[in-house]
Amino acid sequence: YKNRKTDQIEKTSIAAVEFIRRFLLHALPKGFVRIRHYGFLANRNRAVNLKKILKLFGQTSILNEMAEKSIQQMIKTLTGIDITVCPSCKKGKMIVVDKVPKYTGICPNDIIRPPALRKSA
Repeated sequence: YKNRKTDQIEKTSIAAVEFIRRFLLHALPKGFVRIRHYGFLANRNRAVNLKKILKLFGQTSILNEMAEKSIQQMIKTLTGIDITVCPSCKKGKMIVVDKVPKYTGICPNDIIRPPALRKSA
């Protein structure tokens, strides 16, 4: 655990019952759902709220600029790193030649355990 007073990582021994009690403090009761984001970052309203916030701060041009840029251009602008440069030789440019299609065939679970056997197991 981290001792917040000394800002050091320390070790301790606790009884099994105490460990289980502490562990179960992190488990939610049945019917409850963990919320990751709420307020203006909630999934349902995030895009609309962030547009409003940027408008209030007078930063609406940022959205327009970012919408027009590709991923490579945005990363280059934000970090200064060109992700299209070859990581080995640092000279050549990497380009997309082809994309690997998503596999839509038989699921490995269907081969290992067919549906008829899955119900009984």
